[in-house]
Amino acid sequence: MRMTTGTRFVALAIIVVLVAVLAGCAANKEIQQQLESTQRQLQASQQQVRQLETQVKDLQSQLNQNQSAMDRLRSERSGLTTDISSLRSRISSLEREKAELERAVASGKASEEKATQRIRNLNSQIASLKKEAADKQAMIEQKDAQIAQLERAQSELQASINQSRQQISQLQGQNSQLQSDMDAALAEKSGTITILTVIAVLLAIAAVGLGIWGAKKK
Repeated sequence: MRMTTGTRFVALAIIVVLVAVLAGCAANKEIQQQLESTQRQLQASQQQVRQLETQVKDLQSQLNQNQSAMDRLRSERSGLTTDISSLRSRISSLEREKAELERAVASGKASEEKATQRIRNLNSQIASLKKEAADKQAMIEQKDAQIAQLERAQSELQASINQSRQQISQLQGQNSQLQSDMDAALAEKSGTITILTVIAVLLAIAAVGLGIWGAKKK
């Protein structure tokens, strides 16, 4: 009868160990599933961050290209402005010469025939220079339109870059939280395994002890 009691204690201890182990396995399985789910979320978020960083890099490259184009257009515009200023100076000089000739003819100080020919030549030169100045002014207006278009594009690109950077910042914060969750789950899993191991060892020792005690009582 005493042996039967010892045997019952041993059987009970074994059952308790098995129940504890099964419960621990179930808990670990749940933790593992949470870890895998969190890891998938983290990987997806990290992939999104990489895509956004590539997008920002491409947008920044386009921004730099536009800036170079704007600098070139402004330099060309400045050159055209200088050319127009020089043309207007030449036009003014020729118009003064023409006016002096007209006054000389009117006062009888110059031959009308010779003066008329020179005035005709001056008129031709002045008209040509005015046309050249007008063409360059049209080129300036065209470049102003191109610069304005690029400036609008720059504003849109910068807005897109800022938005992408904000999304990256938010995702990085989310990634930090996901990583913290994974670390906590891993720590919980490790702690659970340790506790179960200790319980299993203690119960096993208890089972052996009960078995020995039962044998001695026999």
